[in-house]
Amino acid sequence: MRCSLFALCVFCVSAAANEHDAARAWHRQEWVTWSNKTGLPVKIIERLWRTTMGSDDEASFVDGIEMVDAASLRSRNHVLFVTTGGNGHCLNLYVFGNSGKDDKPLWKLSALPNDVGGICHEQMLPYPTAYARPAGDIIVQVPTGATWVKRERLGDYPVSTALMIYTYRWNRSTYKLATTERIVTYDSKSFNPEKCTQDKPCP
Repeated sequence: MRCSLFALCVFCVSAAANEHDAARAWHRQEWVTWSNKTGLPVKIIERLWRTTMGSDDEASFVDGIEMVDAASLRSRNHVLFVTTGGNGHCLNLYVFGNSGKDDKPLWKLSALPNDVGGICHEQMLPYPTAYARPAGDIIVQVPTGATWVKRERLGDYPVSTALMIYTYRWNRSTYKLATTERIVTYDSKSFNPEKCTQDKPCP
């Protein structure tokens, strides 16, 4: 019995070690991939990752880099670094100054306004997304659920997804929430893509 327990313990330790090694290799490949995409040195990508995600020992396969943008905010020498973690594919946004060379982020975001919760995926809905516009704004898009709109000729018309769009704008010291908008988009064989908002509902 002792031998069986010993063998099981050895197997568990070996499996855990292999899992850690695989996670480390996967994350290191991420650094190389994002370095190639952005032109930032691998060492900078690795340092940003360690600053936001922790050590290799704490990381797992479900925690990773969602997006790195070193171009859109270049006029301010800012780099947008977005990570994802947890079972809910929750996003965390960071902006680093000095073209990514700063040790600490000058801005970060991990929750939605008004205590709505984290920037996370809801069941049966698309994933939330975040990106920077060339003009310098940072956009967070969160799917909120299926929506129905009334059409004059069709009656109630199903819409796949409604989006809450949060726009964050630089105010010379940090990024602040500038606008919040709910948009419904849909596309069908009969109609071109349209946008419907509370101020301008679908006809």
